[in-house]
Amino acid sequence: MSLSCSLAAHFNRRFCLPDSLTRSINSLTMLLQRCYNKGMCSNIVATMSGFIEVSALVSECSYCGHTANCFDHVIPFAYASGQKRHAKAWRSEKTVIPCCSECNSLLSSYSFYSIAERADFLATRLAVRYRRLLNSPHWSEEDYEDLRGRLKQAIKAKQAEKQVVLERIRHCLFVARLEDLTIADVWIAYRKGVTLAEYVSGKKAKQESL
Repeated sequence: MSLSCSLAAHFNRRFCLPDSLTRSINSLTMLLQRCYNKGMCSNIVATMSGFIEVSALVSECSYCGHTANCFDHVIPFAYASGQKRHAKAWRSEKTVIPCCSECNSLLSSYSFYSIAERADFLATRLAVRYRRLLNSPHWSEEDYEDLRGRLKQAIKAKQAEKQVVLERIRHCLFVARLEDLTIADVWIAYRKGVTLAEYVSGKKAKQESL
């Protein structure tokens, strides 16, 4: 049974949907299936197909450390041949790593073939994108004393946003120094429920003890 038919049948059994709504669900899922075959919405259909559960992903972005909500092809998907684009393996744990949507968008189809190179590129791109925020003056707690109401809240919010961006750039630079980091390493850290920094530190300590 196709993905679209199985979903429509599931909703119909559970909610006793009218035929018109069932047909709409059928049409929508068929569209998703076509998009998946063209590599246009791998996140949505990857969840349905069970390759990698995006909706259940609890991980940090492999580049900036922010919350991951999609996947990045370490070898850009745009460089896959027509045959490989349709192969399920091209969207498996052997080719993708957890990533946030912003890093994924910034990387686009740039041809960097290692995680470290991609992280180094992202550190620069994030610094350029948020240069106005990063160049804004730093506010100490004393500076807030004369401020009140919404102005104080707005400045504090901007300072918090600035700190988040700085932490993301630092994480990218940290990953950029891990020249030997592989896709397999990222997924091992994910399954262990540890950050990349914790995994790398533990791996290094284990090697030194040998």
